Parts: sequence; structure tokens; C-alpha cells
Amino acid sequence: MLAVTILVAAWFVWKKLKRRKTVAKPVVVIPPHRRAKDRLRNVNELLSDPYAYCSLVSDVVRTYLEERFDLDAPDRTTEEFLEEMRSTAILHPDHKALLEEFLSRCDLVKFARFEPTQDELKALLDSALRFIDETAPLTTSEEPAAAANV
Repeated sequence: MLAVTILVAAWFVWKKLKRRKTVAKPVVVIPPHRRAKDRLRNVNELLSDPYAYCSLVSDVVRTYLEERFDLDAPDRTTEEFLEEMRSTAILHPDHKALLEEFLSRCDLVKFARFEPTQDELKALLDSALRFIDETAPLTTSEEPAAAANV
């Protein structure tokens, strides 16, 4: 009986020590600008399908806007979103203009069935990447370089 009691007590001590050693795994938070760029990495595979290409690029930018600036972009029409964006000071006027041009060009392909060239599609991607790069938060390692460029 004493042996069973010792085994049970040892088991409880072991479980308690094991629980103390278990450390919660750190959660890796991927910032919105990196997530957006990751999603755009293979978009050129869709160059033969302008609708799919523009839909993906537009969706990535809209999701980025929601995650980065808390703007309700994915669930709104372009007109609704642009109207809200015009009345906010969250984005710089240059970024608002870039975004308006970008979304309008995407909508031409998605809804008016405009057939862009591959160069035009690549220019859309460049616009999206430029917008993401210019609106991404500065990290401490980037701040001195950004300050030197001003």
C-alpha cells in the first residue's frame, strides 16, 4: 500500500513539474504588408486570365487595407469604399489617388471585361506593391534609411 501511495504522489509531482516546464509557444504575427506580398508572390501565374489576375490583386490590396488601416474595403463596392476613403485622413492624398486609379483599373477588367495586355497587368501589380510598400509601417531598422530619404 505504501508503494502505491509513493507512486501516486510521485506521479502528481511529476505532472506538476511537467506543467511548469511547458511554456506557451510564441505566436508568430505576420504583419499585413508581408502577408499581402506573400499572397502576390505567384500572381504572374494568372497572367493568361486577366479577370482572375485582377480579382486576386484587388482582393489582396483590399484585405491589406482592412488589416493595416481598419478600413472596410473587402465587403464594399469600389465606389462605396472610395467615398469612405476620401473622407478619412488615414491615407496620404498621393496614396488615395494611387489607390483610386488602381481599383478603377481592376474594376474595368473585372466588370467591364476590358482585356489588358500583360504589361498592363504587370503595371497593376507594380501599383499594388508600391502602395503596400509605401504604406507599410516603418520598422526600427528602416527608420534611419527612410529619414535619410526625406
